[in-house]
Amino acid sequence: MEFLETSAQAEHLKEIGNRLSEERQHRSVSLQEVAAKTYIPLRLLNAIEAGRMDLLPEPVFVQGFIRRYADLLGLDGTSISKEFPLNASPVPPDVLKTVAPPPVPETLVPKLPQPDETIPASSLKVERPDPVERPTSPKPPGFESEGLSSKLPWIVGGIAGIGAIALLASLLTSPPDANQNPATSIKPVSGTTAQPSPISPPGSASALQEQPTAASPTAAPAATAPVSVKLSLTDDSWVEIQTDGEIVFEGTLPKGTQKTWSGNNQVVVSAGNAGAVSASYNNGAAKVLGTLGDVVTTNFPPTAP
Repeated sequence: MEFLETSAQAEHLKEIGNRLSEERQHRSVSLQEVAAKTYIPLRLLNAIEAGRMDLLPEPVFVQGFIRRYADLLGLDGTSISKEFPLNASPVPPDVLKTVAPPPVPETLVPKLPQPDETIPASSLKVERPDPVERPTSPKPPGFESEGLSSKLPWIVGGIAGIGAIALLASLLTSPPDANQNPATSIKPVSGTTAQPSPISPPGSASALQEQPTAASPTAAPAATAPVSVKLSLTDDSWVEIQTDGEIVFEGTLPKGTQKTWSGNNQVVVSAGNAGAVSASYNNGAAKVLGTLGDVVTTNFPPTAP
């Protein structure tokens, strides 16, 4: 589907690009002049005239470039741009034909009886294995003749003995008295005198003095540059960024993007959907670069007209 869509768009783009190129040459207008007046990068104009979809951004922005290019040549840019399809073209019926699966060999298909065929009774006979005799476990000696009542005194005596052992173990392992001072229960080593350190109650001045104070982190100073431009997008837009004469970014930014670019001398912003792009120059108030669907190039700092 994607291949068919790209192929159909490339055919329309090639036809539109040839028409625009012929009209431009007929009017003796150079491609550099078109780029300077429409603010469309020269490489994108070359791609439009050559029908190179792989060198262009999203189709919605390509449609805006075509409209702006055609308007400059005095043509009806709106109608020409609508000739470039944004959605996938219908798939030819021949592509939707399904290929029949190969026949299954007869050797792999189980043969079922026909309605008139009689199945012999011998084939329906199910053979069952012979039952296996399981040996019975012998009873312990003494249980054949004696009952449970004769052993009841021994069982009661065993339970009582176990209870007495458990009580004795709990008394031997009981914890020391909670009121006993743990500092006085420590015996000093021979030859030395152990002095228990006084414990300050929580919240007292001495306890607060003993606690180490954590060093407060020092925030690193933010790096600054002579020219700084922050972009905020309210919708998808193709964007190209140049800093100090070098292209540092070119692509489609999604809705909600907030990003900053800095340079030493100049930052140039080209937006394919200028009404959705706001720019803040050196932390100043943000301003919209243009109207929705327009291709606008803005220099920071602004150049004299």
